[in-house]
Amino acid sequence: MKSQLQKRCCSSRSGFPVFALSLSLLVSSFAAWAAAPLHQRIDETLAASRVEAPPALTDDATFLRRACLDLTGRIPAPDAARAFLTDASPDKRAKLVDRLLASREHIRHMAITFNVTLIERRSDPHVKSDAWTDFLFSQFETNAPYTELVRAILSAEGEDAKKNGPAKFLLAREAEPNALTRDIGRMFFGMDMQCAQCHDHPRIDDYTQRDYYGIYAFLNRTYLFRPDAKKPGVVAEKPTGEVSFKSVFTQAEGQSKPRLPGDKEITEPVVKAGQEYQVKPDKKNKKLRPIPTYARRAQLAKHIATGENLQFRRNIANRLWAHMMGAGIVEPVDVLHSDNPPTHPLLLDLLADEIAAMNFDMRAFLRELALSKTYQRGFDMPKSFATPAQLASKKLLPMESEHARLAAKAAEAGKAFETLKDVILKQQTELKTAKEEMARTNKSIAAARKARDAEKKKRDAAAKPLAPKTKALNSLAEASKSTALAAAELRDDKELAKAAAVFADRRKKLEAEVAKLKKGLEPREAKLAELEKTLTKATADVKEKSKRENAAIAKLAPLQAKYNADNLRRANAKLAASHTKQRLDSATALVEFAKSEQELGTARTASAKAEAADRESKSQREKRLAQASASRVELAATQTGVNQILLKHETAGRATAEATLALADLNKTLGKSDIGEPTKKGPSADDLLKAKSRRETDLKTAKANQDGARQTFLASAKRLVSLKSQTRENTIALAKAEAHSSKLADELAAAQRAATEQEGKTDALFTELTETWSKRFAVGGLTPLTPEQLCWSMLLATGEAQKHTRAGVAEFEKKNPLKKGAKAVPARATERDKFVEKYVYGKLKSQETNFISLFGSAAGSPQNAFFATPDQALFFANGGNVRGWLNPSGSNLTERLSKLEKPEAFAEELYLSVLTRRPDAVEIEDVKRDLAARGADRKTAAQELAWGLLTSIEFRFRH
Repeated sequence: MKSQLQKRCCSSRSGFPVFALSLSLLVSSFAAWAAAPLHQRIDETLAASRVEAPPALTDDATFLRRACLDLTGRIPAPDAARAFLTDASPDKRAKLVDRLLASREHIRHMAITFNVTLIERRSDPHVKSDAWTDFLFSQFETNAPYTELVRAILSAEGEDAKKNGPAKFLLAREAEPNALTRDIGRMFFGMDMQCAQCHDHPRIDDYTQRDYYGIYAFLNRTYLFRPDAKKPGVVAEKPTGEVSFKSVFTQAEGQSKPRLPGDKEITEPVVKAGQEYQVKPDKKNKKLRPIPTYARRAQLAKHIATGENLQFRRNIANRLWAHMMGAGIVEPVDVLHSDNPPTHPLLLDLLADEIAAMNFDMRAFLRELALSKTYQRGFDMPKSFATPAQLASKKLLPMESEHARLAAKAAEAGKAFETLKDVILKQQTELKTAKEEMARTNKSIAAARKARDAEKKKRDAAAKPLAPKTKALNSLAEASKSTALAAAELRDDKELAKAAAVFADRRKKLEAEVAKLKKGLEPREAKLAELEKTLTKATADVKEKSKRENAAIAKLAPLQAKYNADNLRRANAKLAASHTKQRLDSATALVEFAKSEQELGTARTASAKAEAADRESKSQREKRLAQASASRVELAATQTGVNQILLKHETAGRATAEATLALADLNKTLGKSDIGEPTKKGPSADDLLKAKSRRETDLKTAKANQDGARQTFLASAKRLVSLKSQTRENTIALAKAEAHSSKLADELAAAQRAATEQEGKTDALFTELTETWSKRFAVGGLTPLTPEQLCWSMLLATGEAQKHTRAGVAEFEKKNPLKKGAKAVPARATERDKFVEKYVYGKLKSQETNFISLFGSAAGSPQNAFFATPDQALFFANGGNVRGWLNPSGSNLTERLSKLEKPEAFAEELYLSVLTRRPDAVEIEDVKRDLAARGADRKTAAQELAWGLLTSIEFRFRH
């Protein structure tokens, strides 16, 4: 089977011949590329179409957990984790993948995965779940090709109750043709065509009624056969039933034979009337299931199982890719169309062709996916985007130009296809008119034949007495003639003459009767002749109408073939334009993020600068405030001092005045008295002189005080003036500092807002970029564990699964003891593994059911949604399951942890058991603190720490 990539590589884009040497080199190069392992070609194909720079491969611990979850549906046991992380072999990842794929757990995981995918947790009254899961398990145990699995499912009838497992897919949907059509389209062709049942899909141009009814035509004769309501039903099929459809929007009509999407209608044999059944229905035996000679549904299984249908190959390749990578190349996986293109069309074509070349060996295909670097990419985004952004920016203009060109080409192809649809609609109308005319003509023929037959019947009834009378008349005429001749010869024979007269009389009467009957038949004959003419004319018309109908059919046939080609051309053109738009959007997102990150750096720098300026301005403002406050305090103190000096000056002035007045009075008194002689009325002159001396001294002191106060006042007043000026200057400076500080505070707030807004924008772009890169498989994906993965991982982490494994081994040894002196052989180990896996699953599948009821989506709906509910939280917090698994017992996790004295060993065992990795330094310190807080109660500490990790986000997701 020639791959799409090979076809593209071997064709010349320009249409001109390629030089022989160049062609030889190209073929040689392609041959070398095609001979490389698929996982290498996957990485090279992605690298060729990548606009982003992928991060490095993930570490061993993450790869180990990821591979175990994806290939076995559970995390590894702690001993296995420790051994893998310690192993220094360069090929240990490849060995791990091979070991996981060879395990019984892989078989069980794939059976569970396909059970969920195909049945979507539906209940089924017709097929027991164990029969179905046993069938799936056997398919994966023998590594049956995917095509064989599909063939077995779609051809199953379920008549043998002991082997009816494969029929669950059909019977879980009550074998209802529309339900089957929708789910077969979704699950096997990646086309959710539910809306195309009544009209062409209103939003998806690729999904048409014609596609829907092409699949439906394989199934329209299928029905549920259930003669006894108390017993399970089986699948049955009618031998007849054609398919026509009519759009409820446009009223356009069409018919369809069985056809797979994108393929031609299949050729069906002509089954002769009366040979429709191998086993005919029996009214007396209603339990007998009818079996048609030709079964359409068997043709569906047959044509799908060839693996030649492109949509079928793409779908399973995309689904297995999604199983391993966490997302499909087309996402959602059941909505593949040109408006929802693959992230990497060449990669999807490569995978579709390669899985077909592998004969749909899913185990080998999964191995190649697991060994690819793409699968092993780290989950974290790169630290720097500068270089890839520069490269992407250089590609923007060419990509925009290419997208514009491809979009125009897609629009042109779409317009041509719409024109063709109009032509087909017109031709279908012409064919419909021809068919209607043919139907009317056939109806006219039937009516004419009916009228002719009715008239013929009446004519025959009327002519019925004529034949015997005519015969009798002929006989009588012969007899009368003979008798008359005899009577003429024997004239004397009166008896003979009398007989001749009787014969003659009877003859006349009979002739009259015959003539009367003939005359009565004449209008009947005329009417019958007219009806015969009408029938002949109608019969002649049907030949003409048949010719017109055949001509209309002949015109429509090449248009239908052109429809497929033009539709494919339109879809491919849209696909190319959409893919280019995806790459353009990815490059644009990268450039915009890098630009936003740069702007964020500028904004943060501006914010830091504004913050520094604000800090400096606040410092200056505080300094100015301190200076202003100090000058105000000093001014106030100086003013107080000046006031006090003024008061002293005034007091000294009053003292001087008083001393001057007193001295003047004394001088007056001394001028009137003799010295040495006392006056009759007062002190003596000596006393007055003494008093004068004292007053002079007082006056001198008062003047000195006044002069001192004046000098002090003058100095203080000068200082006061200086302080007032300084205070005024400090106040002005403070006001300016406060205004400047307020301005800088506003600038800081604006810079911080700008930085915050830019940070939000950058974060949003980063989130968008992360999602884009994840979808384009540049980084590892993040997906929630399925209910089954969550259950079995918890059972393994806590040691509950290992407990039952040991019990299973003991049970096997008990039932299959080695004979004395005998040695164990590899075959015995294989049988033991089979026994133990089945034993453990049987013991613990009820736990799986509990998890499904809490973490699974509603029956009949896709099962890949993640949601959190209060019931889930209560299950972990208060439920007996997880808490019970953590109760110390045997050698479970809690018991093992409690016996480890060193906190470092405790932390390593805990993290390896639950999260499949070693703890970092911070986590070790956290464990140390928790253990110290618990003291001697290590078992309780172990329970609580293990419970915390088991219910963490890290455990709940696969990354």
